[in-house]
Amino acid sequence: MIDSLKREKVIWKKRRFIDFLEGGGTGILVSIIFSPDSPRRTIAFLVGLAMLCTGWYFRTKYEQYILRKAGEGK
Repeated sequence: MIDSLKREKVIWKKRRFIDFLEGGGTGILVSIIFSPDSPRRTIAFLVGLAMLCTGWYFRTKYEQYILRKAGEGK
């Protein structure tokens, strides 16, 4: 029982991290829409895009893990 609670806690931490990456990346990208062209804007764009892509990658791995565990339960 304790092992399952620990696993669930780890799963929720991963989920929060993924949401942070996706939300932060989206927020950065949206915030630079109306900013003037500058090197700072380019760097912010690259950081936001990297956060968004990393979040998508981790979400894919997370969903595969959840589906695999759901398949084992049947």
